[in-house]
Amino acid sequence: MSSTPEITEAEVTNAVYDPFDLFTLFAEGSIADGDQEPAPALPVANPSPPTDARHPADVMHLHVPAAPTLRRIGNVAYFAAKGKAYRLRPASDGSYIAVSITTDERAAAGATMKATAAQVWHECGAGTDPAPPRVEHGQDHMGKPTAAVRGENEQSGLSLSIRREQFTTACPRCGGSGELKSYRRVNGGVCFRCEGDGIGMYYTIDEAVNAVYRLDIEARARADEKAIAAVRKKWRLETFDAAHPDLAELFAQATHLPEFAIEMRKLICKGRTLTECQLSTLRQMATEDRTRRATAAEREAERVAKVEASRPAGAEGETVSVTGKVTTRAEYSSGPDYRPRRKVRIVVDDEAGVQVIAFVSTRAAAGVRLGNRVTVTGSVADPTARDLVTLAIQSRLIRAKFTTT
Repeated sequence: MSSTPEITEAEVTNAVYDPFDLFTLFAEGSIADGDQEPAPALPVANPSPPTDARHPADVMHLHVPAAPTLRRIGNVAYFAAKGKAYRLRPASDGSYIAVSITTDERAAAGATMKATAAQVWHECGAGTDPAPPRVEHGQDHMGKPTAAVRGENEQSGLSLSIRREQFTTACPRCGGSGELKSYRRVNGGVCFRCEGDGIGMYYTIDEAVNAVYRLDIEARARADEKAIAAVRKKWRLETFDAAHPDLAELFAQATHLPEFAIEMRKLICKGRTLTECQLSTLRQMATEDRTRRATAAEREAERVAKVEASRPAGAEGETVSVTGKVTTRAEYSSGPDYRPRRKVRIVVDDEAGVQVIAFVSTRAAAGVRLGNRVTVTGSVADPTARDLVTLAIQSRLIRAKFTTT
């Protein structure tokens, strides 16, 4: 009986394993497949707990400015704080006053423009660094830990989930699915940005907190730039309107601007100077717009006068006869689809305030043409019915008969 040779630790460490030998052992049954249930998976621990207790501003050396940047638009100084624009104007005693653009209320006063702007900057909280983002831990539907990092701005948060034992964000292009259904014809729809992983970025909790803090700082700066850009855009439009009052009427009163006028307005907002050819085209559009609006005003006045002068043709159930001009003749189908019937809608106006409408068959409307003068006789079914377009009274007749005059 041979004894089993002892194997030293050095031999185990320096041993070289052949994959074919392992496959042979598996085929012979030395390594069983499925003999025992696999061990239950342990819950995944938080792979990146927060370790840095310092403020993100101290970690990243990123702080908000101590004072706002003054912008000169025209001959006036402006600045923005917390997304609101303020105007600096001189006072009678030589000091400066900061006035809100939106509410036109006095915000602060100081000896110099910079001091006044700095006072508003700190009073509204713009000079204080954003608070550290808060971390909310949770679990997904599979019991894996998740984390949500929220900053002071709702749009600057990060939602983290476990992928490959690390916190990750979803791919912004495919939303974490790893594929784009609309591009399945291209390489099976695999997202080229994440290469099918569905992973956008890998984060630790500290990195996510610092990233959200940086987004909060950038969000404040974007809000201030947006407020100043709105003031600059308004000033440019007002300057152009003062130099070209005829074109200002076009931009202010036209309900539907032509595409060319819209493009020219965008150029004005960007600070561009229009050429003489562009100005000539805009003046021609303004003239056409004034003519169009004058015509529309005349039509509206006629419609209002017609509505005020309209009256019923008679009482309900009364038989009446109206002689006038046919202003509407429209054919339509009525009845079931398998047996439609052609009918005609006819409106007669006596040009004295009485309009009647009748729905008759094509046989009853034979010989009645648009613009003809006819006499219609029928019974009043609805004396106060109104036209859906002009809102004038159109009494509805039944059993109507037409006679051409």
